Amino acid sequence: MAEQPMESVDILIAGGGMVGASLALALRGLPWTLGLVDPRPGLDEPLPPVDGPAAFGPRVSALSLASEQFLRELGIWLQLPEDRLASYTHMQVWDAEGSGKLSFSPEQAGLKQLGHIVENRVVEHALWQALLDWPELVRPVAARIETVEREAHHAGHADGWRVVLNDGRTILARLLLIADGARSPLRAQLQWPTREWSYDQTAVVATVQHTQPHAQTARQAFHRQGPLAFLPLALPDTSSIVWSLDTPAADEFIGLGKSAQCRALSAGIGSVLGEVSLHSPVLHFPLHQRHAKRYVQPGAALVGDAAHSIHPLAGQGANLGLKDAAALAAVLHDAAANNLPLEEPLILRRYQRQRQTDNLQTMLAMEGLKRLFGARHPALHLARNLGMSGFNRSPTLMRNAIRQAAGLPV
Repeated sequence: MAEQPMESVDILIAGGGMVGASLALALRGLPWTLGLVDPRPGLDEPLPPVDGPAAFGPRVSALSLASEQFLRELGIWLQLPEDRLASYTHMQVWDAEGSGKLSFSPEQAGLKQLGHIVENRVVEHALWQALLDWPELVRPVAARIETVEREAHHAGHADGWRVVLNDGRTILARLLLIADGARSPLRAQLQWPTREWSYDQTAVVATVQHTQPHAQTARQAFHRQGPLAFLPLALPDTSSIVWSLDTPAADEFIGLGKSAQCRALSAGIGSVLGEVSLHSPVLHFPLHQRHAKRYVQPGAALVGDAAHSIHPLAGQGANLGLKDAAALAAVLHDAAANNLPLEEPLILRRYQRQRQTDNLQTMLAMEGLKRLFGARHPALHLARNLGMSGFNRSPTLMRNAIRQAAGLPV
C-alpha cells in the first residue's frame, strides 16, 4: 500500500466557516505557514441568482458594524453582492404578552444603520473566493479530521499536533486553531471541558415572503413560549425568520401544515407584515448554552462557536465569533512583530483574556433576557413591561444599547 502524503504547517485552522475562513485571511502576512481544513465541498461555488424569495438560504446572520469593519479590513465586504446584502435601519422589539415596546434607530446613536442581514453562505463564499487567491495556503477542503494527537518535537520545534484526515492524509502542525462549530468534534476529541445546558427550546428558521414591506426594520416579538424574529432580507417583501420555541411548542409548529405555519407566523409577529408565505424548507435545531471553561491549552485554541454558543434571540453569535477571529489574529501578528516563537504560551493566554470575559458577559445578558421574557409570574410580567417603557424613554440607555449591539464603544 502506497504511503499517504504528509504535509507540515505552522498553524492549522480546523473549520472553514465564517469564523475560520476570516481568521485565515486575517493571518496573511505572518512568517508562519498556514493550513485550513473543512469537510464541506463546493464552498467556492457560485451562488444562485436572486430571482425571488426562494433564492435566499434560511441561515442568516445579523452582522454588526464592528463585524462589517473587520470584513472591510479583510477586503471582503465590498465583494458581498448588493442584491444579497440587506442593511437594517430600525429595530422594533415588543412583548407579545403585554404592552412593553422598544424602538431603535441609528440616529439615536449617531449612526447611519444598525447593521446588515446576510446569508451565512454569502459571506463564506466571498471568504473562500479570497482564499483561492492565496497559493501558499494549504486547503484540504472536503476533508474531515479523523484524529488529532500530540506530536513530540515536530520539525525541530516543541510538541505540535499530528492531524489525520479521512482521506488518509496527515498534517503536522505547531499550533491548532479550532473553529469547527458549536458541536465541535475536535473539542470533544480533546476532551475540552465546557459548561453547557439545554435551553429546552428549538430554533425554527425559514425564508418567508409577506404582503407588507419590511421597511428595513428588524422585528422581534417576545412570546411566552419563545421569541420570534423577522429579519429583513434584500427584497422588500422577504425576511428570514427565527422562532426560538419551547420544544413542545416547536414540535407542534413543525407538525402543522404549511398554511397553518404561515398563519402562525403572521399572527406571531402581530400581523404587522400582512400575510406570510413560506419560501424555503422549515429547518429546526435544538438550542444549547455552551461555554468552554478555558479557550486555550498548550498549542491549541478554541474560536467562535467552538468556544461559546449562545441563545439566538439577539443575533450575536456570528459577531462574537468574528471578534474572536480579529482578536486572535491581532495577538499572533503582535507576536510575530516581537519575534516570539509560536509556542510561547503568553500568546494564546492574551487571546483568552481579551475574549473570554466579553463573551461571558454577552452570554449572561442573553440568558437573563431569555429568563425574563419566559417568566410566567405576573409581577415579572409587569416589571418587564414597565422596564421596557422606561428604557425606551431614556436617550442615554438607548444610545448605549445600540452602540453596544453594534460592537462599538459606548
